[in-house]
Amino acid sequence: MSKTFEFQEQLTSLPLSNLNEASINFLDWVEPLVTQDQFNITKKNLERFLIKDGPILEKKLIEWSAQNEGNWLAPLWKDMYLDIRDPLVIDVNYFIKLITNHLKVKYTSIDIAGVIINKLMDIYESIESETFEVEKARDIPMCMSQYKQMFKATRIPKENRDEYIVKAKSKNNHIIVMFKNNMIKVNLSDASGKKYSCKMIINTLNNILNSKIQKNDTSIGLITTAPRDQAYVVLNDILKIEKNKESFEILKDALFVVCIDESSKTSYDFAMSLMATNENNRYFDKSLQLIFNEEGDFGFNLEHTGADASAWINVINKINEELNFIDKYIEDKSLESIQTEELTWELSETVNMQLHLLKRDHHTRLENIHLEINHFENFGAKKIKSLKYSPDAFLHLSLQLAQYRTFNKLRSTYEAANMRTYLNGRTECNRPISNEVLDFVKAFDSDDVDSSKLKDLMGSACQKHSSRIKDCLGSNGVERYFFAMNKMYTLFSDDLDLKEKPSFFEDEGYKELTYSFISTSRIESKHFDLCGFGPVVPDGYGFWYNLLENQIDMNLTTRKDENIDNVKVFGDAIVKALNDLAEFAS
Repeated sequence: MSKTFEFQEQLTSLPLSNLNEASINFLDWVEPLVTQDQFNITKKNLERFLIKDGPILEKKLIEWSAQNEGNWLAPLWKDMYLDIRDPLVIDVNYFIKLITNHLKVKYTSIDIAGVIINKLMDIYESIESETFEVEKARDIPMCMSQYKQMFKATRIPKENRDEYIVKAKSKNNHIIVMFKNNMIKVNLSDASGKKYSCKMIINTLNNILNSKIQKNDTSIGLITTAPRDQAYVVLNDILKIEKNKESFEILKDALFVVCIDESSKTSYDFAMSLMATNENNRYFDKSLQLIFNEEGDFGFNLEHTGADASAWINVINKINEELNFIDKYIEDKSLESIQTEELTWELSETVNMQLHLLKRDHHTRLENIHLEINHFENFGAKKIKSLKYSPDAFLHLSLQLAQYRTFNKLRSTYEAANMRTYLNGRTECNRPISNEVLDFVKAFDSDDVDSSKLKDLMGSACQKHSSRIKDCLGSNGVERYFFAMNKMYTLFSDDLDLKEKPSFFEDEGYKELTYSFISTSRIESKHFDLCGFGPVVPDGYGFWYNLLENQIDMNLTTRKDENIDNVKVFGDAIVKALNDLAEFAS
């Protein structure tokens, strides 16, 4: 009997909100983001939508929900990722940096890498054999379907819409090791399916590291830095040659990619290497890239289509449990290693020129990215709880106070809510800015509000944050519902006899709500101290935070051409807001 998927049939189908309830919430969410005049216009546009186009699209969405039993959102959300035409690197993929300082004083980077690879192989095999432990949230089973999308998975660039491929399990599974911009196939099991030992993996990685392999000036991984339609064109040219097709099949069939880099000068440099640099030694379209350097710094770059961060965090936590037992693997003094195979690519002069241009364009985008890292050690979740506030609500209130102090207004902020307690669940979007939050941040630095009133406003703002999260987790959010309504028009407008796109979706209030000026992610674990992604809108910010018991790790990303004068000010304002709120609430 399946252990991994034993609760799947018991999971609830994702509930579908209704147009009237979603519309009431929508107005509540939009109001603090726009002027009163714009809010009045938005209300009128919504009223027209409720009378005319809305009921037609709602009826179609109800039909869609019935046809996609289990989860009406899941196929639409996967399509959303595959429809993205911008480069994945920086803006879509995200990175996680492991804490390894305690390991690299005793073990080599290859020792650590071998154990991680070995554990990832174990996890993959347990998923395939359906013995992997069911993930739970407060004893509630979570949907495990994403685990089937995490290994042997590759996003393939296509014209207009990409393809996501998960290759079937084979007896002799392998990984691709990228070193000096070369791709090397390393089997993790033999032809009969018997898994190679961890020490054999370590020996093989040492052989690669110490080999006389020449640095490759051009890697096909460069295509994964490009806008997707452009990547499709270059990949199509590469695959016109039969030998390249064979190598590409080996790449697609790999469990994951392992990237071995040279030293990073600073932690900032290593963070940037996890996000986007060393692009010749990457393949960003694989679902998982394990990245490390010779100094023992480790992290991951993760493609977002098949699985969200919560599943990967569970995997990474299990890896870290295994890293406590490195000694048992390196006690083996065997010198046996695994035979490797270098993937070869025949690249025409035209393709090499195209790859060179992709590298140039990537560097232009990369040079425009700024990353601001902060390890806030004054307090963490433990103190916030002692003040009788939700740590997440407190953090977001600090963020909005910082935003208001920096920009003298509040713009829309994105916060993902994990929906994996539902069958095939992905995420819902919470928008943390409410009238209560706006009232509080306006009042906090004012001399006209007494302390008692201000504490009431703070309590109301934090309570509103928690209630919105609760609404999202109960599928009473706003954003994904209207996203799905919009998709019903895109997919079925001809069938529905809708000649024009409903004006509601062009409303400035709707646009303002769904414009993620600050895109946040609470990717949390005691095993990593840095995570991140790029800003999702041209003039915006990406903000990651990790609420630990006694500290808060954070980083802020933005584009220099838009925000270089503000990013340090904003980052400092977040730290000051945290301290100010804690002092005020004490």
